[in-house]
Amino acid sequence: MVLLAAALCTRSGAIVVSRQFLGVSRQHIESLLTQFPRLLQAGQQHTFVETDKVRFIYQPLEAHYLVLITSKASNILQDMDTLRMLTRVVAEYGGSADDSMSLQDNSLEILLAFDEVVSLGYRENVSMSQLHTILAMESQEEIVQEIIAKNKMQEAKEAAKRKIKQIEMDKKETARRNSAGKGIAYPGAYSPVSPRNDTMSFNTPPLAPQQPSQGPSIQTTTRAGKGMKLGKKTALIE
Repeated sequence: MVLLAAALCTRSGAIVVSRQFLGVSRQHIESLLTQFPRLLQAGQQHTFVETDKVRFIYQPLEAHYLVLITSKASNILQDMDTLRMLTRVVAEYGGSADDSMSLQDNSLEILLAFDEVVSLGYRENVSMSQLHTILAMESQEEIVQEIIAKNKMQEAKEAAKRKIKQIEMDKKETARRNSAGKGIAYPGAYSPVSPRNDTMSFNTPPLAPQQPSQGPSIQTTTRAGKGMKLGKKTALIE
């Protein structure tokens, strides 16, 4: 058995939920499913149709089809058993089969169950009771992961708040220091403390200024020189 894909689609072939099990693109699956409604014939009794390359095995579900796309070499009996198992999965986890929105809302549970039933295109030996247990365990793990993710998000928010608060405090402290450095006093503002003078002072009287000493005065006398007196006549010696 090689199961290429399993899909829930509308009666016109529009995909509601799809799972590709092998390396098949979504575009290719969409192209195949658009061909599927045209292959159906009114009043046919069997629940499979074929093209040149693939086989469609399907189960009507009210307003939808559950379709398995397999290779033509696949064992059709095993494929029919897989189809019945997946039909039970959709009924169990898909909600209302006639409502596309309900199927989409429960798509995660449906796809998880599909992955437990089919792995790499081959059917796994799993029962519905085992499937319930596996999905319950996965649900618990998912809940734990959600709690861890929420806690991490909350811690990140708290850290961001603390960082913003610290930045605001640093800005206020910087502004306070700048205002104190300019000598402007504000109520409650930081004022610098003048340094203490720890040197000891003694009350000593001031020293009187010293009077300059007076030495012996030097008197200078001016000697009268004998100069020539004008206007006098010298006596003639006979």
